[in-house]
Amino acid sequence: KWYERAVKKVEGSFSPAEAKPGQTVTFTLTVELNDGFHTYPTVQTDKAAASMVNAVKFPDPGAVIFVGPTEDGKDAKTKADPDLGITEMRYYEGKATVTRKAVVSPKAAAGPAVVKLAKFQL
Repeated sequence: KWYERAVKKVEGSFSPAEAKPGQTVTFTLTVELNDGFHTYPTVQTDKAAASMVNAVKFPDPGAVIFVGPTEDGKDAKTKADPDLGITEMRYYEGKATVTRKAVVSPKAAAGPAVVKLAKFQL
């Protein structure tokens, strides 16, 4: 039940919201947290904190084709946890974002498209 207590909202969106086949768009996944909770980036810089990450797996090519790396938000806080041997653990309070570029498939049909992540785990 921690998810219900911790997470206020999760939202995914593309910018621009309307695009033509072949056009590059940016997907943004936003997690809003309730006070007193935190979450992690998709990658930690300190190897000792490598297991403290969010997992996002993007779908196979369809209406959009995800390209390039996943980028975590720039506003991460950091702290050390000497008991775990961690000198710099990155985390987010309040809101966390993840972005990734995508190209609208040349085969995409006109009109709205639904894109579902293959995996999203906090």
